[in-house]
Amino acid sequence: MPDATTVQRIVRAVLGNLPYFRCFRCLSTQAGVLEKAAREAAQLLVSREEFFVASRACETCGRTDRVLVSGKAA
Repeated sequence: MPDATTVQRIVRAVLGNLPYFRCFRCLSTQAGVLEKAAREAAQLLVSREEFFVASRACETCGRTDRVLVSGKAA
C-alpha cells in the first residue's frame, strides 16, 4: 500500500500534466518517486474509480505505453 504522500504526488503530477500524459517511468521521475511506488499509487487510484489506465503517447519520451488518466480527462 503506497503512502498518502506518494499518492498525492502522483495525483498532482497527473492533473498538472493535463491535457498531456506521461508513461509510468516519466511520471515517477516527475513526481520524485520510484516507478514501483507510482504504479502502486495508480492501482489505489484506479480501485477508487478516480483514475483509469489507458494506452497513450507519453509527452516526455514519446513512447506509446500505459498511462494513468484522470476520470476528468476521458
